[in-house]
Amino acid sequence: MPRSDPVEQPHLTELRYLDLGLNHITEVGLDALAASTGLPKLVYLGFRHNKASDPTPQLITERNTNHGASYPTLGRELQARHGKRAWLSEAPAFHRPSVALY
Repeated sequence: MPRSDPVEQPHLTELRYLDLGLNHITEVGLDALAASTGLPKLVYLGFRHNKASDPTPQLITERNTNHGASYPTLGRELQARHGKRAWLSEAPAFHRPSVALY
């Protein structure tokens, strides 16, 4: 019996914020996440400290002033292969959750 893609689950379709930092995710796993259509409303992905580089836009600040965002090459490459993903293309300041739930 083939395993289903864990991201392709109906209960995840409304997910807007996801932090996958510190999970040892490789570029293969990151590519699978970008290829997935199971997270259509995801606007923020925390991806720091994984084996793969963080492909998400990074806020550029100086002295608490927002100067825009930088868009890593890896994020642009993922979108070229799999299509636009909000979590790879929109500036993080507008989507970062203000409250962390633990």
